[in-house]
Amino acid sequence: MPPELPPSVWRRSPAHNSASSSSLQKTSRTASPAWADERPHCVSRCKEGIDELIDSLPEQQREVITLCILQDLSPDVVAQRLQIKEESVKRYIKAAANSLKKSINDHSEEVTV
Repeated sequence: MPPELPPSVWRRSPAHNSASSSSLQKTSRTASPAWADERPHCVSRCKEGIDELIDSLPEQQREVITLCILQDLSPDVVAQRLQIKEESVKRYIKAAANSLKKSINDHSEEVTV
């Protein structure tokens, strides 16, 4: 006989819960929402959009963003690798971030208009 559920989890009468406790234990609680089938496509489209935005950056900004953000390298390592000052790396990151934010905001305004 399945174990009794404590009263704190009863949603219906105690008799119903007692009788259906075994079926409750077998029920999957990870049901996907209706839009879950579209998720891989949406993620793919978002990634493509992000890649396009990064590709549109000036060469130095694109290179620094790729190394710092996508490859998770620190600014000092990137500076050494590119043979530039660490302050320049930080400036490129800031400029790229501002450009990306502006592009995203411009795009979102186009979509909502």
